[in-house]
Amino acid sequence: MFRACRGLSLEDSYWIRREGDHKTWKEVNLFHNPLSLFITEVSLSGRNIHYSANAAEKRNIQTPELTTLGASAKGWIRQDGMLYLHKIGKYEIPADQILTALGIPHVHYFISSKTEIDSYLTQERKEWLFDHDQDFPDVMSQTTEYDITLYSAASAAQKELAMDLGILKQMERPVFLNERQWQGVLARAGMLLKSSRI
Repeated sequence: MFRACRGLSLEDSYWIRREGDHKTWKEVNLFHNPLSLFITEVSLSGRNIHYSANAAEKRNIQTPELTTLGASAKGWIRQDGMLYLHKIGKYEIPADQILTALGIPHVHYFISSKTEIDSYLTQERKEWLFDHDQDFPDVMSQTTEYDITLYSAASAAQKELAMDLGILKQMERPVFLNERQWQGVLARAGMLLKSSRI
C-alpha cells in the first residue's frame, strides 16, 4: 500500500518513485491532485471495502491517510480547492472551546455540515460510523517523544506555563459534553492546579 501511494505526505515534499515510474511531482503531489476517496471512506468508517480497479489504478493511490498521525478516525477531503481534515467524534469541539477560553493558540475545529458529509461518504459508510471518542484516563500522549500519559503531559505543561485554569469554572459547559464529562474536566483542571503547586 505504501508503494501504491508513493509515500506521499502533506507534511513534506519527499516521495518514493520506483524504478520505471516516470510520474513527476506535479502529477502526484497531494496538494494539487485528486485524492482517492475510497481510502478516505475506509479511514473514516474503519471498515474495509472491496475496491475493484485495474492494475494501473491500484498503483496510483492518491492519499495522505497513511502518513497522517493520530489514533482517531480521520480523513482528508478537498473542498473548494482547500484540504480539510475531517474527524469522527466530537471531543475536538469542546477542546477547541476550552483552548479558546484559556487563550491557547490552536487549530480550530468546526462541525461538518450534512452537505459536506454527503459529498465524501456513501450512505452505507455513514451507517458504519460510530463515535470513536472514549474517556481513557491513561491514554498515551502524542505530543511528546516520551512515553507519558496525557495527564502527565498536561501536568508538565501546567507547571511550565502556569495557566489560569480557574477560567474554566466561569465558562459554560461546552457543546457535546454532558454534565458528568464537564465535571470530569473541571476536576482534572483542579488536579492540575494542585499538582503545579507541589
